[in-house]
Amino acid sequence: MITPTLKREVVGFLVIGVIATIIHAGVGMAVNSWLKVAPLTANVIGYTSAFTFSYFGNSMATFGRSARDWNQFARFMTVSLAMFGLNESIVYVFTVMGHWPYRFALIPALTVVPVVSFVVSKLWAFQRPFAEVDPA
Repeated sequence: MITPTLKREVVGFLVIGVIATIIHAGVGMAVNSWLKVAPLTANVIGYTSAFTFSYFGNSMATFGRSARDWNQFARFMTVSLAMFGLNESIVYVFTVMGHWPYRFALIPALTVVPVVSFVVSKLWAFQRPFAEVDPA
């Protein structure tokens, strides 16, 4: 069942995700092309640059949670690092093994990772403590 809350969270996650993706891809491609940084290193720089924006945006705007919850931050960092590993693996497979240009390798990476990230963020990273859950 798709509730109004779930719709709002999905839309918020998409908006924050699109902006974070633009930050990630823009910074990654800029350092790759302008500074001649290797694709995997450029990807690290791009991904890291989007992390802070994504945490604050998703905690406050998407899931309506305080950004000052250290346990939540640790869970989000865990999710983010796992998603970074998935992202980096996809970029590796397509650039190193498949010999694709970095900009094309970003397409599968930036398509798969956000979907997995939303599910894990919703169900675990930003999950409300049991005492806060409204049974209605």
